[in-house]
Amino acid sequence: MAPNPLINPGAERIVLGSILLDPNTFARMDGLAPEDFAIENHRHVFEAMVALFRESKGVDYFTVAERLRARGHLEQIGGEGFLAKLTDEVPCTANAEHYSEIARKHAAARRMHPRLVAAQKDLESGRDPAEVAVDVAEVAALGLSAPKREVTVHDIVNLIEAYQTGRKAASLLTGIEALDRFAPGTDELVVIAARPSMGKTAFAVNLAERLVRRSIPVLFVSAEMDKDAILLRRIASISGITVATLKKEGALDTAQWDRVMKAGAEMEAHALPIRVGGFGLPQLIVTIQREVALHQVKAVFFDHLGKVRLQPGTRHDLAIGQVTEALARLTKDLGITIFLLCQLNRGSEVSGKGDEIPPEPGLKDLRDSGRIEEDADAVWMLWRESYYTDEDTSDEFKILVRKNRNGPIGSATIHFDQKTGRFFE
Repeated sequence: MAPNPLINPGAERIVLGSILLDPNTFARMDGLAPEDFAIENHRHVFEAMVALFRESKGVDYFTVAERLRARGHLEQIGGEGFLAKLTDEVPCTANAEHYSEIARKHAAARRMHPRLVAAQKDLESGRDPAEVAVDVAEVAALGLSAPKREVTVHDIVNLIEAYQTGRKAASLLTGIEALDRFAPGTDELVVIAARPSMGKTAFAVNLAERLVRRSIPVLFVSAEMDKDAILLRRIASISGITVATLKKEGALDTAQWDRVMKAGAEMEAHALPIRVGGFGLPQLIVTIQREVALHQVKAVFFDHLGKVRLQPGTRHDLAIGQVTEALARLTKDLGITIFLLCQLNRGSEVSGKGDEIPPEPGLKDLRDSGRIEEDADAVWMLWRESYYTDEDTSDEFKILVRKNRNGPIGSATIHFDQKTGRFFE
C-alpha cells in the first residue's frame, strides 16, 4: 500500500523521541497539539507528555509510561519498549522544532483536505464560484491556524519565558521611536485612518519599508494604486528625489541617477512584495493566507477599506463590518499584524483651505461602520494641521493613537517631507 502523503510518522516519532531525550525541547514546539498527531499511539504519548508538563512534573520514560498505564494506553501502544524505540531515530534534539513543524504542516493538510474535496464537488455541481471561494478562504484559515486548545498557567509561564529570552516578540516595533511606545501586538488589527490626501499611503509605505529593513517579512496589498506608483514612492522615499522629478523626461542628472540606482539596489536587498487589484473579501483573505504560508509574512498593509468589493445585497455598514471582523479574526488565526487603511468622515471638516482649522479627528469620525472601532485592536489617526492652511509647508505629522486595546493611548509627532514621502523622527 502506498504511503499516505498527508501523514509523516517519522516526524511524529522524532518529535516524541526528542522530548524524551531532552524535555526542554517541548517549549520550542509552540502550537503543536495532540490532534496534530495522525498516529493514534503517538497521540496518546504526546497527550501524556502534555499532561505531565501542565502539572509541572518531570517527563522521562518512567513518568510517561506511568501516565499511559494510568490511562489504560500503555499496553495499547506496545508497552515501554515502544517508548524506548522512539529515541532511536532522533539524529539531534536541536532539530526537534523542525520536525514539529513538519508534523504541524501535515496536520494542517489533513484538516484542509476533506473541505477542499467538497469545494471541488461544489464547483462541479454548478455552485456559484463566488460562494465556493468564501468556503475555500475559510478552509485555508482552518489549515494555517493551529487547533484551539485550553490555555493553562503552564502555557502562560512558557510564553513569558519566550518573551524574556527573545524567542518570541510581544509587539511589532515600527522603527519610529516616538511611535513604538504604542507598538501593536504581533496578532492585532491596526486601523490607520485619515482624510483623503493626508498621507495615509505614504505613511504605510514608509512603515513597510522600515519593517523589511529589519528583516520582518511584509506584504503590501493595494486596491487603490497600481504597483508602479507604489514602487515609485519607495524609490522617492529612499533616494530623496520627488516622484514628479522621477517621472519628468530628462530631469535626472548624473548624481540623481546614482541615487536612483542605489535606491533600486536597496529595494532588491529588502524585498517588499506588492499585490494590487480589485479585492473582494475572499480574495483578500486568500492572498494574505498564501503569502503567510509561502513567505512567513508577519505584517500586512491593505490600502484601503473603502475599496473592498462588498457582498452585493448586503447593507453597506454591515458589509464593512464583515470585512473588519474577518481581518481581526485573521490576525489571531495566523499570528500576524494587519494595518488596515481607511478614510475618515468629512462631517466635522470645514470645506476649503484657508477656512477655520477643524478639530483633530476622533473615533466618531471613522467612516462607514461602528464595527471598525469595535473590531480594531488599535486605531491610529493621521493629522497635519498645515493641510488646512493656505500654505501647506509645515512638515509636522501627528499619529493620534485613539484606541489601543493592549497599551496606552496618546500621540506621536514626526516629520513628513511631502515631496519625497520621507518621514523623519
